Parts: sequence; structure tokens; C-alpha cells
Amino acid sequence: MVEEKQALGKYSKLIEDLNEEREDIIARRSVELFFSFDIVNSSAYKTINYTGWYKVIISLFKKIQGNVTKLMPGAEMWRVLGDEIVFIIPIKENKDFFVYTDKIFEILNNFVYQLNEGTFFDDLQVTDDEKSLMKMQKIISLKAAAWIAIVGEGIEKLEQYDNLLERYKLREGYGLIEFLGNDIDAGFRIKKETQNRRMVISFELAYILAKDTDYINNINIITYKSLKGIWQNRLYPIIWYHDPKYVGNVRFEESFFYDEKEGNSLVEEYFSNRVDPELKIEMYKNGKRLIFSR
Repeated sequence: MVEEKQALGKYSKLIEDLNEEREDIIARRSVELFFSFDIVNSSAYKTINYTGWYKVIISLFKKIQGNVTKLMPGAEMWRVLGDEIVFIIPIKENKDFFVYTDKIFEILNNFVYQLNEGTFFDDLQVTDDEKSLMKMQKIISLKAAAWIAIVGEGIEKLEQYDNLLERYKLREGYGLIEFLGNDIDAGFRIKKETQNRRMVISFELAYILAKDTDYINNINIITYKSLKGIWQNRLYPIIWYHDPKYVGNVRFEESFFYDEKEGNSLVEEYFSNRVDPELKIEMYKNGKRLIFSR
């Protein structure tokens, strides 16, 4: 982990220097927090609820966007990718990392609860029979991911750990924004390493959160995986964020369903690595102290 710690040291220094007022607004660097919400079991839901799935999914995305706007002023929707919605928000000061992480987890759990209890469907413009059916199905849910990146725009020379923001003009008055770089790729890799009602976070974000004694207790190392193109394919910690106060004060260790290990590789690895670990046991039980020590 030596190389990663050196990189994070440089990363932390860059964060301290960023987002300051500059006269040159053409070329700039900023720290951006990316976060996504992905619908769980959407394909199965479309098959079963084949006449009304689009009303539910469109409404879900609109309500998520509304909640993000309300709880995180300054956040913008970047894109919708199939059954996933991705947002970005600039980091202006250090406390933003902590506040925004909590808000994302809060939004995730609010909608997971609404979908599970059926209250989400009350406002839909459908018949009472359709609402009853939707409430009984309990098929779809949400999962989330969050990661950070140093983003440069209009810069002539890339520095280490830079990612790029590129603007593409499609036609007059219309365009799109694309983000390119290793941290962006890492974010899209880790978001696949989560599941229903869980929120995965990047190593860099976890590193910053771990500087706070309270927040390090919300960081849970599930396992280690080689992610294509990330860290030269070395093992990367898969980290789930869990704050009990947003889930009825249920601790992470108590938050698993009784049969959740069945057919679920991530949960299986989480439990097996605490009994018969593939790496040193400290990398799982005390890994957050080892890896994130400063």
C-alpha cells in the first residue's frame, strides 16, 4: 500500500490548494464528488410490470433528483445511464466531504424505505388496482456509489492525478459534458461492487472520511478485488459506507438479511474473510486503521 499512500499524500495536498478564488477562470482545477443511484432488479421489474414500469422509473428518477437538489444545493445531474442516475457536486471546503457523504446515504435509505413500504407509489397517476399491485411486488430497490476526482478544465498540461472535463458542442445552444481520467474510471468500476440498499465509496473518499474518528466507524471493508486498469490491477479495497442513524440505528454487522450470503459473492466474502481470510486478518478487521492511518 506504500505507493497508494504516497499518491494520497499528494492528493490531499492538491485538495488543500484547490477551489480557491483565482483571477484566471479559463483554466481551473476543482475537486468534484461524483455519486450515483442505480435501480436494483430493474430488468425483472420491467418484465413483470410491463405496462407501468416506465411511470415508476421516471417518477423515481425525478424524485431522486428533487431530493438531491433539496438536500445538496449545487449538485447537478450529469447523466442518466439506463437505470442509473449520476450527479456531481464541487467540493468547496473540507467539511463538504462529510456532509455530502451523509446526504447521499440519507437519500439512498429514504427511497429504499419508500419502495419497500410502498409509500413511494402513492403519488403516481395510476389506478388504485395498479398501486396495490406495485406495492405488493416489492421487486425494485436502490444501490449507490460515491467517489471523488480532481478535475481540470482548459488546462494545457496535465499534472499527476488530473482528470479532464471536456465540453462538446452538438449544435447551437446544445452540448454535453464528459469527464475523462483514471479516477472517473475507478468510480465506474467500484459502483459495480455494491448491491441493494448499500453504498460503495472510493478508497480516496474513504481515506478523507477516516480522518474523523466518528466517520471511520462508518467505513466497512468488504473484500479486496482487482479492478481492470485501476492501481495497475493490484487489489483494491471494496468499501461500503454505513451510518446507523439513517437506518434505524442498526449497526452494519446487524444489517444483513438472514439468508443474504446465499448466492451473494460480496456478502460471502465479507463474512468468510473474517474467519478464513485470503489476506492478513488485519486487512479486514483493522484494515481501515492500517490503510487510512495518517
